Amino acid sequence: MLYSFRRIVALTATLSAVLLAACGGGGSEPATRLSYDTDRIRATAFRDQMADTNAFEDASVTLSVTATDPPDGDTYIAVQDSGSGFGGRPIEVVQLSDTSFQVKLYPQVNLASGVYQGQLTVVLCKNQACSSHHPVENASLPYEVTITPQLQAEVKVNGNVLSSLTSDIGNNSIGVESTDDEMVVEFTSSIPTSVHHSSGPSMLQVEIDPSSTDTYWKLRVTKPQHYSGGGLGISLWPEDSSKNIQHDVTLNVDLVPPAE
Repeated sequence: MLYSFRRIVALTATLSAVLLAACGGGGSEPATRLSYDTDRIRATAFRDQMADTNAFEDASVTLSVTATDPPDGDTYIAVQDSGSGFGGRPIEVVQLSDTSFQVKLYPQVNLASGVYQGQLTVVLCKNQACSSHHPVENASLPYEVTITPQLQAEVKVNGNVLSSLTSDIGNNSIGVESTDDEMVVEFTSSIPTSVHHSSGPSMLQVEIDPSSTDTYWKLRVTKPQHYSGGGLGISLWPEDSSKNIQHDVTLNVDLVPPAE
């Protein structure tokens, strides 16, 4: 099994599915006891989450680890995953002191939506090949990674499908223009959402149909009296665990005055 190490002071990290026993025995050396800032790692991401593409930040979770009676000399850290929830990107280890460090883990965002459980095991290796390791107590910690769907929304205008939008930049907005006095807009989304738009006495008026739900929105857009033009955007914002992380989707509506 190939290991990829990144040296930080006296610490190195990798994420691997190799069993702990594969690193060899510890002999009569006193065991190092590990403690964590949580009893279970919980991480949530949406499918294909990526900063600057469809999200404001990458999916990650940070674990703080404290070692009691750490080994003498250089120690290399390997973090092993018994399941498939992590490893979306190489983990990052930062040494905080002689006895503590932080591990930043990245969920596998290409997994299908669902809940993934497993166990992370911290291995304290004596060399970069991890051919032998220091004995450790409390080396493992359970985890739960939840992957939710990416925001997608089918958009209908006056009963006709206009587009299928996603939260990906460049595919998360579309415009529609008409000389009609009103327009019926429908959104059907893959996740719960809330609807947002500008309002004002001289702007297009938006009325939400009572049949609407958090995954189906029906709106009537009409011209006010003395309307002189100017559109507005109707946006769906995620309302699940990706709220304030995932980008929205927007329909820009403009009911232009008829040509004279």
